Amino acid sequence: MIEELGKVVLRDGQQLVIEVSRKSACNHCDSSDNCGVSAVSKAFSDERHLIEITCEGEFQQGDLLRLGIPEDKFVKAAAWVYLVPLIGLIGGAVVGQWLQPLGAGDASAIAGAAVGAGLGWWLAKSAAKRLSRKTQPVVLQNLGRQTLVRG
Repeated sequence: MIEELGKVVLRDGQQLVIEVSRKSACNHCDSSDNCGVSAVSKAFSDERHLIEITCEGEFQQGDLLRLGIPEDKFVKAAAWVYLVPLIGLIGGAVVGQWLQPLGAGDASAIAGAAVGAGLGWWLAKSAAKRLSRKTQPVVLQNLGRQTLVRG
C-alpha cells in the first residue's frame, strides 16, 4: 500500500475534500536550491493537490488522515503512462522502416515513430483517466487535528 498524509479541508456528508502535499521522489526539493529538477518542479507544479473521496466515518475539517492506494493500481498506471508510448514509438518506427522499400527512405521510419508515439500517448492518457476514476484512495487512519508547536 502506498501511503500519503492529507488534511481534510471540507466535509459534505460522506464526501471529503482532502489536501495532499506533493513531494519529490528524492525528498530534497524543499532543502536544495542547486537541483535543476527542483527548479523545474517549483516553477511548473502546484505543491498542493485536492482529492475528493467518499468515505464513512467521523471526520472533521482539519483532521490529518493517512491515505493509501494499492501498489498494483499504481504500477498499472505507471506501465500505461511510460510503456504504451514507448511501444507505440518503437512499433511505429518498425512499420515506417517496413514501408521504406516504397521509396520514402528514413523519413518513413521517423514519421512512423512520431505517429506511433502520438497514438501511444493518446491511449495512455485515456487509460490513465479511466484508471483514476476507478481508483480511489482509502482512509487508513485518522491522526486527529494537526497542532503547531512553536519553540
